Amino acid sequence: MPDRRRQAGFTLLELVVGIALLALITTLLVNVLGTGIATTKQVDRRTERIERAHHVHRLLRERLETVRPLDWDIGEGRQQVFAGGADTMRFITTAPPWPDLGGLVLDWLHLSDGRLVLTERRFTGAYDALNGNDAENGTTLARDIGTLQIDYFGQVERRRAAWHGFWNQRELPDLIRVRIAWRDGEKWPDLVVHPRLARQPR
Repeated sequence: MPDRRRQAGFTLLELVVGIALLALITTLLVNVLGTGIATTKQVDRRTERIERAHHVHRLLRERLETVRPLDWDIGEGRQQVFAGGADTMRFITTAPPWPDLGGLVLDWLHLSDGRLVLTERRFTGAYDALNGNDAENGTTLARDIGTLQIDYFGQVERRRAAWHGFWNQRELPDLIRVRIAWRDGEKWPDLVVHPRLARQPR
């Protein structure tokens, strides 16, 4: 005669094994989902960075291609407006016709507290003590930026054309190279622009 107690249901050991297997499967699913979510966030972050770099590069290329070799009237003479530093640059360019009416503007590109900032003011032709360097009113092009490095290619004092860390010549540089990196060290692609009114690079 069969033992009815053995047919009544699961034994305690079978129940413990089942619970352990269920816990193991749940842990594996949570880990897989967590890894998937983290990977998705990394992909989204990477995509956002690429799109931001592309947008900034396009804007800077438009502005730097239309740089003008103009100077200021400072009373005692004329002073070149274009001032290129290793991590900052001031220049005259043409404003887009929308949303304003276009015209010449004084731009100042610089880094401020991890923000890549472009400050823009109308160019009047007369020297302005602020030189357009009003960081508070500038447009933040990108945040979480670690380094901004600008180089200028051209001929200085009849020497052979080469890359320079700053530019204070009357002529525009033949090429302008902008290098940007995020705070974590990841670098953007180099942006190299030839101002249309500059000499052809040799």
